[in-house]
Amino acid sequence: MGSALDSRYAVLIFANSSEEELKRKSITKDPLFFDRLTTRSLRQSAKLNIPCYHFTENEQIGANFGERFTNAIQQVFQKGYDGIIAIGNDTPNLNNGHLKQALVNLKNDQNTLGPSKDGGFYLLGLQKSCFDSMIFQELPWQSSGLLSAISSYLNNSRIPLYTLKQEIDLDDLQSIRQLLDTGIYIPFGIIDALLKLVQKHHSVYRDLNFYFREIFLINFFNKGSPFSTSF
Repeated sequence: MGSALDSRYAVLIFANSSEEELKRKSITKDPLFFDRLTTRSLRQSAKLNIPCYHFTENEQIGANFGERFTNAIQQVFQKGYDGIIAIGNDTPNLNNGHLKQALVNLKNDQNTLGPSKDGGFYLLGLQKSCFDSMIFQELPWQSSGLLSAISSYLNNSRIPLYTLKQEIDLDDLQSIRQLLDTGIYIPFGIIDALLKLVQKHHSVYRDLNFYFREIFLINFFNKGSPFSTSF
């Protein structure tokens, strides 16, 4: 169980159901892909032992992404928390280390931003004192200028901003290629989903086969698997 101090903070997972993701994203027609990504986010968040709130389209309120995300943050803050760690479900390399660092930063009166390569972010650790719903919802959400805008927004506060390592969001097949090119840790369950996802896209499929064969099999037998057996 979390300590009394930990109860001051919460995780917000802002991720639609797989059915809704299929309507909004063209990356795949397989709901299992999104189910695995969301399950991983839920399991990683649970390890923090602090309250966790999953906002799907059923809990979200607003006419656009900015309004829905802002309202979700506001609803969680209204439950009495001093800080929130907000994440999605489309960053396979998001792990417990990122989340633990964000929680430590909240306890030390810092905000945290995890930048994604597409110009957005994959994690936001936000102090309640820095949250202005009117300004927040007007940020250029779902654009390449979001990271710059939210960085400026947070830097204008008097609370220090801690920046995590840049990671890659899975938005399309090109982002999958970029993720594979990094040669970094990808959970085994996600690799399996990616293999099924791109098997009809031969150029990316060849990259995945190479990655799976050269990195997973060689490291598994010689150095230990770089993949987790869970999501």
